[in-house]
Amino acid sequence: MSPQQIATVFEQLAHFGKLIKYGGATGRVAINIGAGAGTTAHCEAEAVFANGQIHFRMDLIRTDGSWMISSFSVDWPHPQTTPDTRLL
Repeated sequence: MSPQQIATVFEQLAHFGKLIKYGGATGRVAINIGAGAGTTAHCEAEAVFANGQIHFRMDLIRTDGSWMISSFSVDWPHPQTTPDTRLL
């Protein structure tokens, strides 16, 4: 994603308003040995905001001792106050 695309995602997420409740995250880590060796992780989280609920998913990969995001997705229903902000 380009910096502009990332900025657009977070501008659209801002329409949900203030965080009301964070439901915590769940996930798993995989350590691969041999060809394709490396460490990956997947986590998911739920959060309730003033204008709706969001489900986050994120995949990470560990490279040279640092964790990097390899994918990030957000599922949400249309916010009640701004029904045209859904990312597709």
